[in-house]
Amino acid sequence: MPPLPVNAVDKIDQTFFLVMGLSFGILLFVTALMVYFTVRYRRTKHPDPVEIPGDWRLEVVWTVIPSILVLIIFSYGWDAYRGLRDIPPDAMPVQVTARMFAWSFTYANGRQSDDLIVPAGKPIRLSLNSLDVIHGLFIPAFRLKRDVVPGMTNQAWFLPEKEGTYELFCSAYCGPKHFSMTSSVVAVSPATFDPWYAGTLNTDALLNAARGKQWAAAPPGIRVLEKHGCLKCHSLDGRRDVGPTLKGVFGSQVQVVRAGGREELTADAEYLRGAIREPKAEIVIGYDSLMPAYELPEDEMRELLDYLQRLR
Repeated sequence: MPPLPVNAVDKIDQTFFLVMGLSFGILLFVTALMVYFTVRYRRTKHPDPVEIPGDWRLEVVWTVIPSILVLIIFSYGWDAYRGLRDIPPDAMPVQVTARMFAWSFTYANGRQSDDLIVPAGKPIRLSLNSLDVIHGLFIPAFRLKRDVVPGMTNQAWFLPEKEGTYELFCSAYCGPKHFSMTSSVVAVSPATFDPWYAGTLNTDALLNAARGKQWAAAPPGIRVLEKHGCLKCHSLDGRRDVGPTLKGVFGSQVQVVRAGGREELTADAEYLRGAIREPKAEIVIGYDSLMPAYELPEDEMRELLDYLQRLR
């Protein structure tokens, strides 16, 4: 039987509180000594300075005690590091892909999601890759922070002990929309996760249950945009962003670069389908070619196009 995984969250918290406690204790001790010596050796009581000889026993004390404290901190820190480094052999593998400015999570059976959906009570192994620049995976609830570097696969793991939704951030500045590169860890019961993983429960139904009434009441098109991270680069209110605004885009005239030449096209349903599936084939003038290709299911594509047609 494999050993139980070390709870890295508890170990890191113990180390943090130990260091903070020792720091405050040393601060109070040094402050008390400073006040004592200020009063004890003030000028009015000792107008003529006197040389005080050294004491080897005092030298030993202030060498040995700090050394012991450093070794204690190292011991706790090493235990916490082991908790982060030693990935349990039965951990569920998930491939994490970072790009400006979104996350994508791919499971062993090929299932994909823009939220990290995991079963509560099971350790999760993350393989981290970047498609463009250096990113940083940061999940505060699990004290997890790891660099995501192009051309390199880093490993990390965590143990979601309770069901819930936890914030996930990019911790390394990666461009003008770095602040919007967020996602969620959605920990659900194994009874909910297993049918989702098998494909018999769709992602919207799972997220509706996990996120509550506000998510369920949102228009289907909004849920598609949120699900695939579109709103990290496209606004809904007409503001210029990393990508063109989606407000009023349906039916508008857009100037694009295609096959090296400039053209003016009508953003109808056919154009928008192509812009989603092959975004690099026609680049809107004034914007960089950053958007990856998306293969949306037909039902999601229809919901999205219907929403964009009504967004004025």
